[in-house]
Amino acid sequence: MKRILKIPLVIISFVITGIILMGILNICPPSGPWPMPPWCEDQNSYSSHSYYKTQNNVSNDTYYYSYIPNKNKSSNHSHNDKLSDKHIQTETFEYLKIGKGSDFLKKPVFFIDWVKDKSFYDKIPKVSINWRWEWFEGGKPTKNTIDNIKWFHSRDIHYIGYQHPATSQGDTNPIVDKKFAAVDLYGNPIYYKKPGLGDSWEKGQYWANLLDPDWQELLINQCKMMIDAGVEGIIFDEPNFNREVIFSKGGSFDKHSMNGFKEYLKSKYTNYELSEKFGINNIYEFNFKNYIINKNMETSWNKDPIPAITKEFANFQTLESSNVIRNISNTLKEYGYKKYDHEILFSMNAGPEFISHLMQTDFQDYGMGEHFYFGRGTTQKAAVTIKLSEGLWKNKYVVLGEVSHDKGEIPNKNNKNLFKYAFADTYSSDGRLILDGDRFMTLRNWNYVDFDDYVYYNVDEAAKYINFAYEHPELYSLNHPSKVAVVHSIASRKGGSGLIDLDERNVWTENSIKGIIEMLLNLNIPFNIIVSGDNELFKEKISKYDLDKYDVVIMPAVFMLDDSEIEAIFDYVSNGGHVIVINKFGTHNKKGEKIKRTRIINLKNGENKIGKGTIYVISENIGEQYFYDNTGRTYLPTERTLEDIPLKLFKNALYKYYTPEITTNAPLTVNIKRYTDNKRMVLHIVNYDYDHTKDIFNVIKSFNITVSLLGLKPEKAILYDFENNQEKEIDIFVKNGKATITVPFLYAYDIVELI
Repeated sequence: MKRILKIPLVIISFVITGIILMGILNICPPSGPWPMPPWCEDQNSYSSHSYYKTQNNVSNDTYYYSYIPNKNKSSNHSHNDKLSDKHIQTETFEYLKIGKGSDFLKKPVFFIDWVKDKSFYDKIPKVSINWRWEWFEGGKPTKNTIDNIKWFHSRDIHYIGYQHPATSQGDTNPIVDKKFAAVDLYGNPIYYKKPGLGDSWEKGQYWANLLDPDWQELLINQCKMMIDAGVEGIIFDEPNFNREVIFSKGGSFDKHSMNGFKEYLKSKYTNYELSEKFGINNIYEFNFKNYIINKNMETSWNKDPIPAITKEFANFQTLESSNVIRNISNTLKEYGYKKYDHEILFSMNAGPEFISHLMQTDFQDYGMGEHFYFGRGTTQKAAVTIKLSEGLWKNKYVVLGEVSHDKGEIPNKNNKNLFKYAFADTYSSDGRLILDGDRFMTLRNWNYVDFDDYVYYNVDEAAKYINFAYEHPELYSLNHPSKVAVVHSIASRKGGSGLIDLDERNVWTENSIKGIIEMLLNLNIPFNIIVSGDNELFKEKISKYDLDKYDVVIMPAVFMLDDSEIEAIFDYVSNGGHVIVINKFGTHNKKGEKIKRTRIINLKNGENKIGKGTIYVISENIGEQYFYDNTGRTYLPTERTLEDIPLKLFKNALYKYYTPEITTNAPLTVNIKRYTDNKRMVLHIVNYDYDHTKDIFNVIKSFNITVSLLGLKPEKAILYDFENNQEKEIDIFVKNGKATITVPFLYAYDIVELI
């Protein structure tokens, strides 16, 4: 009897010992009807698409092919989806609580990706980490990566932006699998080449296809491992590279893209339209690859002039890539919420400066994009791009600051003032800044120079500005009341850059709005943005409700509008509103079709009285003219004058209907931005008179500012001098609802608080 009892006890002891050893060694049993041990749960906890449609109020957009693998899907790479328990978050670091990411971004936070000299963190202790590339090894983060994150947390540093490329791997031993690859017309996998970098960068990898479900699973698993390691956010680079590969490498003709593109065309066009526009007579048998070959387009399908069908293929890739990344973002957020009960922020490198880069934004926690200071044909002020982002993202816009030697050689060591120039430009516009540690990523002719030749800035000088801003968070994230608005028409910018096929139009106007924004900044006019979407990436429409908030609405090359938007505009004007039209207006609908609209055809150059209001037409494309010269070179702020013809034409039209609320005797290179919280007024003052080739500011001495107070009655003015880290009271004179102050000295950036 004792022997009979002993046998099951031995078996039970053996099982218990085995379970203990499995826990210690982090071994998981195969899937089956038995319950999984706690350390094996959540290895494949992907969320279904429908869950997020319900829980996160995502708009009911069409999904043509993409999907996120569900928890029952097997994968050849499933061994990568969990870190060892010893790497999982255990330290006492205080993570961002769920829903508190927005509060974090309201602070004047400054980001870097990495820096060699750790004394940097002593000089700027409240820095945060973003856009940081981490090396993997064989699909898993290296020990060095894990240790670095623990070190950041030991310093109470938030790591909110682990940067993962959407179509490549940062891996010393990458998983090279042809099934991931984007393919050319003949089915050959395409090798990866990162724009602006040398051939050796990630050499040997395939250009990954974001629409491939297995590639999506690999992305999710690697990002989950970084969340396990302690990051509080993910940021994708190369998010629109499924579009990029069309024009740079002649791809992607994979099965996912071919099937998805057919469904896209079928849902967008009628059979008659498909036949008339593209010569497609049977959409059910359509295959883009065969279409190209049958029409002898092998050498022309992705070359200028771009065929209409190729523009649609590029648009499909942008839309579907947005859908894929939305699902990935939702999956990662849920993973962080459920497993660790803290915030997971998500963004991607797809800013609004270049309309071809722009993707859907509703699922992103903040906007982000590269800004190329002193580039030959790029926007010179980050303030312009930050304004363009208004209404597209629900939170701040974060600028990845880079510099170019294209407008003159920049000293590459110990720049004292370059950082101040970028910081003042960005933070005065309520944006946030990322830099490559103690240097700026540096280009020449759109190619990055060697890492050792990057332009470095003086960290001690930068610390003065960053730490001073951190000491005064109350001066940021305020309201921006305005009587003037600018319409940002996504459809018109796409059409004005050739992304949409248009009837009877071949005029480049993508940058018109940038020129208008810069004029308003130089005239110190407070203004807001009204977004008009393209009915695909963005669904926003101009409404009379939006227009009625403003005395004047400016429409820079807004030539693609829906009928309902035209009605809203004319209704606004008839009831006393004023619209300034730059270049063409309302000539096309958002499909690119030219529309005969009698009321618009009858508008003449100059002033048109309609009911109680006015439409003022400036037929010249003054926005583009102000943005760059006839060679495509953009103007530096120091190259502007009050005598610029586009500025004079614009100012003459605007001041007919608007009385300036901010006036100054400072030069045009001083920009003044007004903010308020209804109790006080805050003026951010920036000096753009900077010579980057000599790293010298032209200091502005003793100038006056008069500002409309919007009903406020301040009794004193406090000057915050960033250069000298000083706060001091200055004289203020209040009369007739306006305040006049004298700023004694402006180096790069001052703030004046009226209280």
